[in-house]
Amino acid sequence: MREYQKTKAQAAFEYMAIVVLVLVFIVPLWYYGFQTKTGVSDDMTLAYAKNTVSKIADTADLVYSQRNNASVRIMVHIPDGVTYTNISGGDIMMRVATSTGEVTVYEMSKANISGSIPTQKGDYYFTLKAMGDYVNLTAS
Repeated sequence: MREYQKTKAQAAFEYMAIVVLVLVFIVPLWYYGFQTKTGVSDDMTLAYAKNTVSKIADTADLVYSQRNNASVRIMVHIPDGVTYTNISGGDIMMRVATSTGEVTVYEMSKANISGSIPTQKGDYYFTLKAMGDYVNLTAS
């Protein structure tokens, strides 16, 4: 009877050792994958934010150079995690929350821009119209 219990205990110990070894390999791989996913997600969010402010600044420069009520309609994507936006003169700023903290994305335009950018995630259409000495940015 004792021989049978010893064999059962040994088998249980071997199974437990296998589970521990598997966990020793899986946990670091899971952690690495999670960190990589977070980094890629942050990179995508910042790329969307940079694209948005650049597109607005470039389009504002375009309509400002044409003057005389020139207007262009654009579509931009506001990423998730935008906490603050500001347009002041020709400066366009968007603050984005990432896994490592807040990052400010900034672009300058030659034109003075009047208007605002929402902070809610989504696709938005904006019309930029030259109004003499400034460009008006309105959601459309």
